[in-house]
Amino acid sequence: MQFKDAAYEILKKAGQPLHPKEIVTRAMEAGLLETLGRTPEATMAAMLYTDTINPDSRF
Repeated sequence: MQFKDAAYEILKKAGQPLHPKEIVTRAMEAGLLETLGRTPEATMAAMLYTDTINPDSRF
């Protein structure tokens, strides 16, 4: 699953804002996200930031 898709599922389930590190932790624990990167929380933060500046963002 893509980072943004995993974030959407985790945030929808949480019903509240979460830190990117917490989103990644929960997504990996749920088996929604697999990554070999050393800083997946930084990737998640960057993906969410770049998405939220778009007017049609689902976040």
